[in-house]
Amino acid sequence: MNLNDLLAAYLAERLVQPATAQQFRAVLRLWQQDVGLAEIEQITKSDLLRWRDLILGRASPTTWNNYLRHLRVLGNYGCQEGLVAGNPFASVRFVRVPKVPPKAIPLSTVAEALTALEQDTVACQPGWFWAAVVGVLYTTGIRRRQLVGLRWRDVDFAQKRMTLRADTSKTRMQWTIPLREDSLLFLNRVREQTEGRIGPLAAQDARQVFNVTLFNPRYRGGALTEMKVSGFFRRLSEKLGQPISSHKLRHTFASQLAPHGDLKALQTLLGHTDVRTTLGYVTSDLQ
Repeated sequence: MNLNDLLAAYLAERLVQPATAQQFRAVLRLWQQDVGLAEIEQITKSDLLRWRDLILGRASPTTWNNYLRHLRVLGNYGCQEGLVAGNPFASVRFVRVPKVPPKAIPLSTVAEALTALEQDTVACQPGWFWAAVVGVLYTTGIRRRQLVGLRWRDVDFAQKRMTLRADTSKTRMQWTIPLREDSLLFLNRVREQTEGRIGPLAAQDARQVFNVTLFNPRYRGGALTEMKVSGFFRRLSEKLGQPISSHKLRHTFASQLAPHGDLKALQTLLGHTDVRTTLGYVTSDLQ
């Protein structure tokens, strides 16, 4: 059974989200580039161990575990459907990942980032737009994927709430979160600038909220993408001399809110299915 055919069958039946399908394809491409074996029956434990060592020589144990997890899912699916006789990817183990400190960043770093962006003239243009991106991520705790997928019809300014749709959710759930006043300030700024470019926005407007291509011709494709967000945070980290990312802002949001509220409510805001995941987002000292 060819791995690409197996993946095609899996995706056709399971209807996973586009980002998940893209990750499966990326893992298979990397496997075939490094190892060159496409037929699952030809794959041996030795092949996998060599590939593991190759990956660990250039990436982290977490990356290897992620690759192996995707390949195991495919192998298990093939076995369940009778498409393959066995799952060779189950013959090797995940690598133990050292426990790392929580990923929250000091509140002073968030403030420094917002100030730097408002004053920026070169690296992160337009500064006001990216300041709004940082501000909304920091004050709502939403994921990068949810920020990119946000549409104007998802934001209810009158009721001060935002709908996070299932198609942008990692857990395939849809839920609504309240918007703080500072969140609304950032969103209103983007709305005013957007309407200045394309005219008034209707209540059910399906266009992207954070469309950087409206404000900087260097960005192509007509929409903000997750890759563009990651590129921005790389430039911002270089500018600040310290790491900052959308995921770190999500951890910071959780850590800031946890001491002042119900952990179950925080779990709901973050969209976690298990409160233990929420606990992993919380650190006690944000300075």
